[in-house]
Amino acid sequence: MKPRTCFFDGSTFVSPEFKQNGKPFQINGAIKQQWLDSLPKPKHLTLAEKIKAWFTPKPQATTTNRNLSSEDIAKTEEELDKLDREQEENDLREIEEEFIE
Repeated sequence: MKPRTCFFDGSTFVSPEFKQNGKPFQINGAIKQQWLDSLPKPKHLTLAEKIKAWFTPKPQATTTNRNLSSEDIAKTEEELDKLDREQEENDLREIEEEFIE
């Protein structure tokens, strides 16, 4: 790149001249390869280790059993019905207000 005259903070200066050694994709490829080489290598399991891992029991996620009584279910349904009725009433009020205006 050719040097350019720049203005910054009340003074002018000539930008430094940058020289590129190699093409960007080659430079990026070399940096990427260094990064890949620095990563830990995955451990390759032998056939016996794979079979052992396959038959070894894994920890299971526990589920919580909710033993809801019929009273709890009925109470929850009543609360949901009440919320539905309130929402319907609000919707009707909004519709009425639109037509009144």
